[in-house]
Amino acid sequence: MRRSVAAACCLLLILSVLSFTGCGSEKEPATPENPSGNKEQNNVDDAQQKAKDKEIQTALDQLLAEEPLPEALITFLDLNIAEASPAQASKLYLALEENQLVYHWVLEDKYYADMTVQEMMFQEFIKTEKLESLYAMENSKVKALMEDTRSNGFRVETTEGVFMPVLDYQKHLQYQQYVEADLKDYIQLRFAESSQIAAKDASLMISWEQVLERALNQEDFLVKYPDSVKWKDVRRLMSNYEFFLLFGVDNTPLFSYETGAMDPQVKNLYEKTIAEPAYKDNQIVIMLSDYMKLLKASNWKLSAQAEQFRTDRLTQANQESEPAQEAQ
Repeated sequence: MRRSVAAACCLLLILSVLSFTGCGSEKEPATPENPSGNKEQNNVDDAQQKAKDKEIQTALDQLLAEEPLPEALITFLDLNIAEASPAQASKLYLALEENQLVYHWVLEDKYYADMTVQEMMFQEFIKTEKLESLYAMENSKVKALMEDTRSNGFRVETTEGVFMPVLDYQKHLQYQQYVEADLKDYIQLRFAESSQIAAKDASLMISWEQVLERALNQEDFLVKYPDSVKWKDVRRLMSNYEFFLLFGVDNTPLFSYETGAMDPQVKNLYEKTIAEPAYKDNQIVIMLSDYMKLLKASNWKLSAQAEQFRTDRLTQANQESEPAQEAQ
């Protein structure tokens, strides 16, 4: 009997201790924003992350004050971006991209500073028909230029026999897992452009289906992220695709130079897309629908009305993609 009483007392004591401990921990229901359910611990974690972000931003500011080459920023991101919050990681990424876009002009000047380098690259390219072979050239000037290109996040491209650097967004894919949602999608859009250029040597280098798909993806971004810092950049990119869709390019025309008639395959593509219920509110598709009505009225040839329509549309696109003017 005494053992039973003692056991009961011990159980009551344990339960009272557990109950007291539970009250003091501020335990809350677990949520996606608070997976542990421990408010106090999450507050500590938030404070630590804010302190880490501040530390990273301070180091970034110090590095940027030195006007570094992109190579130095790439190294900085590789060392720090995994420890940053998505908001801070986005700042790191934007700093890198801006730095690379500025350096692009410097690097491009190097490509044209000595035309003998262009000639050597051209001779190598016509032998192999592979741009990758340029990176293996032994000439010291070419070798230094290729190293400058690669180490700073670019790759070599050619158009009409001239070589130039382009920003290699494939190397930016590694940052997608760290940045905020809009930049994840932005990097994907830019990667598509970087990996397969849409137009070169006055010809489309991708199919009409790909042109339309990219334009639709760009519009999806604009609708999904109206407040994104990259909204204007993507709007400017989409205006290029509106041009392709309404005009074509010199060597891939939308209308035959011989007959003036619309390319029948493109006509079928546009009609099929317009008929899709999923696209009924899509502005790109609405644009094509209005354009096709005008072309149908002129037996699928470019009329004065259709010409005015596409000119007005591009004017609107350019206005929407221009940087906002600051108040005087």
